[in-house]
This record gives sequence, structure tokens and C-alpha cells, in this order.
Amino acid sequence: MNAWKEESEALIQRLLKIPTCLIHRDFQSQNIMLRDNQRVFIDYQVMRPGNLFYDMGSLICDSYVTFTGEERNELIAFYYWIMEPDYSLDQFTDYFLKAWHSG
Repeated sequence: MNAWKEESEALIQRLLKIPTCLIHRDFQSQNIMLRDNQRVFIDYQVMRPGNLFYDMGSLICDSYVTFTGEERNELIAFYYWIMEPDYSLDQFTDYFLKAWHSG
């Protein structure tokens, strides 16, 4: 039990280093609509500050859409590019995997 507690505390501390942002909290393909060729997001009543990887994981690991591993990696790289974090793509990917698989 101690090893689990230590590991989870270390994970929490790593994730707390990631700046929070406004997250949708239900960001999946069913909540992205097109209207007049523009993307419209719906169902955002549970929006709140949180970890940026939460919405990213919800969309990339969406149960309504199947991505190959290569497509997921491409989406992660694209997300990294638009977010412009001050750390490497490898670190960004590691943060995402740890955040998403811990939730």
C-alpha cells in the first residue's frame, strides 16, 4: 500500500506542475458540430479550470472515433504545436499519457 501511495503522490506532484486552463470536461466528437462550415462546441455546462490533458484525452481517446496509434501521435504532436509549451514533445506526450491513464 505504501508503494502505491508514494507513486500516486509523485504522479500528483508532476501533474500539478502543468498549468491549468479552462476545460470543457466532455470534449468528445459528439459535442463538436458544424454550422455554416464553422465548428461549434456544445454541452459545455460543466466547464471549469483543470488539466489541459483532460480534454485532449477525451477527444483523442473518444469511444465514438477510432484512431490508429500513428493518428493519435499526430494529434498529440498537433496539440503540442498549438499549445507551444516550454518543454519537449516527448515530455508533453509523457504528461499526456500519465494524465490520461491516471484519470
